[in-house]
Amino acid sequence: MKWTDVHQVIEDESYYFIYISDSKCFTIPKACMDVDTNEVVKRILGEHVIPYIQHHSQPISNTLVKIGVIFIISILGLLLFARWLDNSIYILEQDAYDLFVGIENNAKLDELSNLTLKESVILNEIQQVERKAYSISGKNQKQAELGRIEGLLYHANELLIDRDKIKRIFSREEGEYWKINNISVEYVSDYFMTISYGNLGANSPETERKVDYLKIEAHMVSNENADILFKEEELIKDTPTDLTEDKEIGIYGTFYQLHEGESPTNPNGETIGINDIADIYILVQWKNKMTDELQEEKIVFVP
Repeated sequence: MKWTDVHQVIEDESYYFIYISDSKCFTIPKACMDVDTNEVVKRILGEHVIPYIQHHSQPISNTLVKIGVIFIISILGLLLFARWLDNSIYILEQDAYDLFVGIENNAKLDELSNLTLKESVILNEIQQVERKAYSISGKNQKQAELGRIEGLLYHANELLIDRDKIKRIFSREEGEYWKINNISVEYVSDYFMTISYGNLGANSPETERKVDYLKIEAHMVSNENADILFKEEELIKDTPTDLTEDKEIGIYGTFYQLHEGESPTNPNGETIGINDIADIYILVQWKNKMTDELQEEKIVFVP
């Protein structure tokens, strides 16, 4: 390398910085040389390089270190502040308040009945606040405030369901052997669909006796005539059950969490909504001492 390749030299109290470009330099620490050698190096550099800049106030190296430390502290501060915002009860509280119309910061749990959900609020907004509350529930000591916010979110869900719920009643055709009360279907778009059944009871002398085996299959038929089996349950299997004198058997409802990917689908994999259901029918299969062979009856429910 020639002296003409050196652009400039900067000297501070601890180093010589020899620049061969605006962004690249060689560093010579003074600490590795005695006083005489330092003087020789300084004289040689001063004779061959122009400009030669001296800084006697504060070493450039120390300044750079301080700038770097300040920068790192600033970044850490921003990260800690962002984390505080994420974990802040105050921010969570404001997010919960924003779901309602005109809610005040001092709203009490006993005032929930007076709250009104904003018309623009959708399920996803409530769930975002719920996820944030869940993420800080184990990190924050203000459990009373968290409980209050969770109460607000629970009420927001209730109001959303009341506002957006669609309900349809499917009435039965009278079965010859069995009777089931009407079936109700409740639906909130992208949230849930629940199908509730009545009790199952005998409807003829042939079935008004002890039953050895009883099974139901619940099917829904779409507007495109797709048949979807959505419930299958053996109600009586090992122990004969007395169905005389108007005794009935309860049937558990079917619940779909639509926002968690649970939904009835047709053979093409398309989701079935409440308005896509043309009718529902239940197949009742049974056997008793009067009927050694398995018997079957189809009960149809229409909207």
